Amino acid sequence: MIFISYSYISGDMYLDEEGITTVLKYKYAHWPQPDNMTMLRQRLIDLHSDEHTTCCVADAARFHAQRTFNSSYMYVFAYHSLTSVYPYWMGAPRGSELDYLFGMPFINDSQWMPWHGIQRRQVFTYVDEEISNYTMQLFVNFARYGEPTPGGFLREYTPPSLERPSGLIYSPSGYALRLNIAWLPQLVQNMTYLLIDRYPCLQTNYRFDAAGFWSEYWPTAFQRRLTPIPTKYYKHAIMNHRDTTIVMFFLMGGLILSFIMLIILCGILFIRVRTESKQHTNKNIINHRQTKFINNE
Repeated sequence: MIFISYSYISGDMYLDEEGITTVLKYKYAHWPQPDNMTMLRQRLIDLHSDEHTTCCVADAARFHAQRTFNSSYMYVFAYHSLTSVYPYWMGAPRGSELDYLFGMPFINDSQWMPWHGIQRRQVFTYVDEEISNYTMQLFVNFARYGEPTPGGFLREYTPPSLERPSGLIYSPSGYALRLNIAWLPQLVQNMTYLLIDRYPCLQTNYRFDAAGFWSEYWPTAFQRRLTPIPTKYYKHAIMNHRDTTIVMFFLMGGLILSFIMLIILCGILFIRVRTESKQHTNKNIINHRQTKFINNE
């Protein structure tokens, strides 16, 4: 303990990158086939998604379910269109539900996105229209009645396939009925959420194990990221963690000081130019008056 305290004071602390890598590898490695590149790509996507989105959404959902009196509803948009411009392994990118929420699948007149320049827009299918209408009705009901599915069903929900059964866009019989799923509010016991996919369904506890890892375990592991023992990454390093921090502060201080000096220099130049401009203007006025006086004589 004395050695650790002395090492910390003297600055001989090193970033334990190997320990951090081991923690992440233990959580997200595909252990049945560690060298499977497809699963490695998927687990890397899961890592970034869980760290940036899943843990935050899970904490917010649990907070509202525990400490608020109003009903809380959670959804996961996982629908991937067959004609999407994105590959299938990407799934549903973040924010992709906005196209369906604002009815983009019903705009098939133009082949180009006017707000994306020359980027070609996908041609939506009947399933895309069904999902779009379904999503819009859920949000409309929530804004109107306070529940996405009041009474356990979608009120005033008319599938596009029933509005034009003889049109070019055809929906198989019974498909629209499978979209009419009761969306239940979240409870602390099960944390129910609606999975919006080709066939929507209710599920519970969306990746709460990964959310717990990032919310509970990762902060503790990250606090212990410093070690007095040099790791293999730092055995031949010129500076340790504390020296790097000191250099960073000096560089930031020099940058801020340079910025302040630049502002002062610009102010001095502005005042000087303004003074010279006034002097030049006064000289012109005096010369003009003298010339006018001579002409009058």
